[in-house]
Amino acid sequence: MDKRFLRRLILNAAVLIMSLFIFIQAGSKPEREVPFTILEEGVNSALSDREPLLTIIEDQDKLESFYSFLHRNRIPRPEPPELAFESSFVVYVSYGQKNTSGYSIDLLRIDIQRSVLVINSQLKRPLPDSFQAQVITNPYLLLLLPRDVLKNKRVDLRDEKGETLYSKSLQ
Repeated sequence: MDKRFLRRLILNAAVLIMSLFIFIQAGSKPEREVPFTILEEGVNSALSDREPLLTIIEDQDKLESFYSFLHRNRIPRPEPPELAFESSFVVYVSYGQKNTSGYSIDLLRIDIQRSVLVINSQLKRPLPDSFQAQVITNPYLLLLLPRDVLKNKRVDLRDEKGETLYSKSLQ
């Protein structure tokens, strides 16, 4: 084989690989970041989700019902907030049941990627050698988001590595 031909082949392969890498990176960038408010965070949800879960709440009646169920293990039960559902909605985020204390959810960001509302979060775990209460916990977040993002096709809960933990259709 001619050395010039081999050099060109290697150079073309390198350019192709770099172009492919840039294309892949561009496809995963968010189209827009979504503003949010954390309404509530806790570890003592009365819901016993076994796996990660997202629930969409679009009106005050559903919020009151859900909130009552979420806090059925508390006396007195807290009252749900009064919200402007004309311009917003609520998302319940859970990472499922855990066998000890020391867990919480860290919300990293919320954005839109290719018509998907993406909730990026991280499960904070207790340190490996730390002493934890042996009690069932259910870490969760209640988030307030602008209503216009409901026009997307679905919502994904993703971990800090970008892996989808739960996906729900919005259509």
